[in-house]
Amino acid sequence: MSRGRSEDEQSYVDEGTDEEDLPDLVVNIDDEVFNEQLLTPSVSHEPSEVSGPPVTKGSIPLALLGLFGCVCLLIAVFYLAIVYVGTSTVLRNTTEHLEIVTEDYLKLVTRSKDEEMSHCTQFKNSTEHWLHLFCERYECPARICDRDWVLHLKSCYLFTASAQTWRESKSLCGSKRSELVSIKEEREQTFLVGRAQSEKYWIGMTDAAKEGTWLWNDGSKVIEGATFWARGQPDNHYSRKYRVTEDCGLLSGGRWSDEICDKKFRAICERK
Repeated sequence: MSRGRSEDEQSYVDEGTDEEDLPDLVVNIDDEVFNEQLLTPSVSHEPSEVSGPPVTKGSIPLALLGLFGCVCLLIAVFYLAIVYVGTSTVLRNTTEHLEIVTEDYLKLVTRSKDEEMSHCTQFKNSTEHWLHLFCERYECPARICDRDWVLHLKSCYLFTASAQTWRESKSLCGSKRSELVSIKEEREQTFLVGRAQSEKYWIGMTDAAKEGTWLWNDGSKVIEGATFWARGQPDNHYSRKYRVTEDCGLLSGGRWSDEICDKKFRAICERK
């Protein structure tokens, strides 16, 4: 428009318009400019509002699908929780039942062992009873002796290898479930003398409780007439060295004698 207007002004000048015509020309130009402003739409410089992305038809099914997936996941979590609780309950009940069954089994085993032991004891007692009756009639040995023990009639004998005092020897025999030998019949005396030969052995009699009253380990008296004292024995000799009298029985040279209890000799243990 400005170019057109310049050309018009030039044409007016070229045609030799007069200075009087200039005011009219200016008025015309101003009218044209005003008309152009009225006809030209105004451009607003205010910032336009920012709008979000347009909602399309395809985004709605995706949102529904995501919501459905969340619901399914929640259902799965609840289901697994229920299964876990149920499994834990079953496991706890199974464990308790197993403990009860184990306890019953142990009780049954214990009762079975007790019954078996009772039957074995009854059988042993019955067997020993009949064996005792048989051996009383036929004089058979009552038992088989342990190693280093010697069997004679119904007893086992141990001839100790170490020399000890009478009291120490008695304690040793007790630790082996036996006693110092009590000689109450001639057959036993003959057997022991044959085994002892020339060695000296403690035997189980003493008069320490009352001088002159000789007793065996079981408290029974040494019967006169059924003894095997050596000549002049017992003499109750007083020892100046030990400052005591002779109060313990000794098998020596095939005969009995009294001896100082603190002296050390071998011993004969008897297990009946």
